[in-house]
Amino acid sequence: MRGIAVATAIGGGIAAFIIGGAGLALADDDDDRNRARAGARQVAVNQSATQSFELEIDPEIDAQFPNRPVNGARAARIATDALGGGEVTEVELEAEDGRPYWEVKTEFQGREFELNVDAFDGQLLSDR
Repeated sequence: MRGIAVATAIGGGIAAFIIGGAGLALADDDDDRNRARAGARQVAVNQSATQSFELEIDPEIDAQFPNRPVNGARAARIATDALGGGEVTEVELEAEDGRPYWEVKTEFQGREFELNVDAFDGQLLSDR
C-alpha cells in the first residue's frame, strides 16, 4: 500500500510539473490575483526560452470572474494555434456582456492580429 501512495505522489508531482510548466502564466495569474487588487497588473510571461509577453489583469474583472478555466497562457496558445503560428506580445483580461475574455495581441508574418478568446471555454470570439 505504501508503494502505491509513493507512486501516486510521484506521478502527481510529475503531472503538476508538466501542467505548471506548460502554463507559466497560471502561477503568475494566481500570484498576482492574491498580491494586489488596487490597480491593473502587468507581468511578463515566458512562452518559451526566447519568447515572452505582457499579461494584464484588471483587478475588477479578476474579482468578478475569479474562476476562469482558461488562463492567459492558454489563451495565447489558442490564438497562435488559430493563426498557425506567431508571437504573442500582449494578453489582457477583458469583459463584455457579463463574460470575461482574453484579448490576445499577436504578430505573425509581418502583420499584427488581435484575437479574443473566451476565458471560460477557450473559444475564439469573432464579435468582440
